[in-house]
Amino acid sequence: MQRWFFYLILYFSFPLFAQPLEESQTCRECHPNAYAEWQSSRHAKSDHLLVYGQLLIQNNKENCYPCHQPVYALDLDEYVESSINETSVNCDFCHAVRIEPKEQTYRLVADNVKFGPIKDAIAYAHQCDYKELYTTAEFCMTCHDYNHLPLKQHFSSVYDEWKESRFYEQGVVCQDCHMPARVGKAATLGKIRDTIHSHHFYNGESEEFLHQCAELQLTAVRAGENINIELLITNRSVGHKLPSGSPLRMVILQVEVQNEQLQPLWRNWYKDPLAEDDNAVFGKRFYSADNRLVLPWEESDRVIDKRLIPDSTVTLNYFIQDSTASWIEAKLLYHILPPPYENRIITGRSTDYPPRQINVVKEKIEVIAE
Repeated sequence: MQRWFFYLILYFSFPLFAQPLEESQTCRECHPNAYAEWQSSRHAKSDHLLVYGQLLIQNNKENCYPCHQPVYALDLDEYVESSINETSVNCDFCHAVRIEPKEQTYRLVADNVKFGPIKDAIAYAHQCDYKELYTTAEFCMTCHDYNHLPLKQHFSSVYDEWKESRFYEQGVVCQDCHMPARVGKAATLGKIRDTIHSHHFYNGESEEFLHQCAELQLTAVRAGENINIELLITNRSVGHKLPSGSPLRMVILQVEVQNEQLQPLWRNWYKDPLAEDDNAVFGKRFYSADNRLVLPWEESDRVIDKRLIPDSTVTLNYFIQDSTASWIEAKLLYHILPPPYENRIITGRSTDYPPRQINVVKEKIEVIAE
């Protein structure tokens, strides 16, 4: 049988026996590159991340499912639900579901249609339908701009932060940074296109994505035993506050003074940065009525938002006295799970969330005449 005739039969008969919701493994044969990228992403792991597993014990599951296990947010009949073992943010959740971002509602399309951002896509295994929504930041806001209704507060406000930045004014959307485009094929049998978006979904766990996303400038001057350290931190290339997304995340500055042999003499914090150097911590924090730091999903009376606003610069100064100090090293670190929260969430095992380095500078202390 001619190959084209086989595909023709497949194209017209597939909708008759296709399941209305499929696992991502099904998509791999025609979309191997997108599948491999997705498989390494947090979307593929959204239902079994270590922190998420711990949070489910403490939190109401219904508040977490819509974004972490969206299959449970769909109105599925018993047959479909029993046939799906995959509950993460899978291929079909984004490409076979009608999403209303502002209402944060999802509706499974029973027909064998896959939605996407390519206008002239033709497939043999399913129908294709172009939706402009896939080219906009509004599509991403479905999960990444989330109000925690029981607590009456914004759990994630990435979309609103982006709209207040120059990136919004310049037409730079989420996909431009988190799904960067390249030349390639969307499907094995498809044509080569100028714009195919990555499905790695780069984020705060991607070291190459974080690298130097914020500028760090350091000057250190000595007059006798007195050392004046000035650090400038600028959120230059991020189109929303830094950090953003999960309110657990924090960006923390670590400063170390070293002698001529590069041995440490002093640090701005050792165990708990909030207690030892509050100014070096950039994040969103929640406090109870009696001024205790509480987890973001717990009842809070006060919120402090000290995150880095796009294109803003924060200046920190340190003054120390040490005649043997010669070098200053400063590191800007991105914490998925920062020290103030780590012991309260992860119990009984080591964490999989070491801090990621955003930027590091090291300078010889400049000596000036007294």
